[in-house]
Amino acid sequence: MPIVQSRRHLLTNIALAGATGFTGLGAAGLYGGRKSVAAEPPPEVTTIRFAKDPGTCIAPLAAEELLRAEGFTDIRRVNITEAHVRRADTARSGAVGDMMAHGEVDFGRGFGPGLIMAMEAGAPVTMLTGLHVGCFEMFGRNDIRAIADLKGRTVGTASSFDDELLVKIMAGLVGLDPAKDIRWVRSLSRGPMDLFVEGKIDAFVAIPPVLQEVRARNIGHVIVSSIANRP
Repeated sequence: MPIVQSRRHLLTNIALAGATGFTGLGAAGLYGGRKSVAAEPPPEVTTIRFAKDPGTCIAPLAAEELLRAEGFTDIRRVNITEAHVRRADTARSGAVGDMMAHGEVDFGRGFGPGLIMAMEAGAPVTMLTGLHVGCFEMFGRNDIRAIADLKGRTVGTASSFDDELLVKIMAGLVGLDPAKDIRWVRSLSRGPMDLFVEGKIDAFVAIPPVLQEVRARNIGHVIVSSIANRP
């Protein structure tokens, strides 16, 4: 029997798919081989915008066929630009949260701290669901064995600001002053992994798929792993 679900349920399921992994079923798996919500009227808004995400953690990237089946005819991916990064630096809320605050995207994926800061600043952001536990790992040079060893070092961060927030939280928990004890480097054109290889930074955070490349190339060593280490 076909599974009958409303558009609201579909979007909820898309949000949950990152945790449950059921987007791999595809349209046939969800609809039992036919479009079971055909009786529903088309959505009032047919355009839906996602922050373009270089990571592999975002479920809607695998759900475009389902969105089109629901009547969303214009599915857009909005790039994070240098202008977004500069604006987010001022707001200190993370690029994705800042883009939501300015009405530029409808959905995005980010680490919790950046989105929480955006909400505290008054941004109209709603957290729909968590995606998973365990994603990022922090890599450093051989003489950096723990977060405390980052004092006086240079840490590279991605354009979204989220990984910087995570490192700052961890540094604060071991007694460092993130603003005074760590030098921060961010480049939209050059990723942290490249800066590390070039010797321009001492440590960085990697998320999939960059994480897999770092491991394959045996770059640095793991300082902190959200996959293996206890919170």
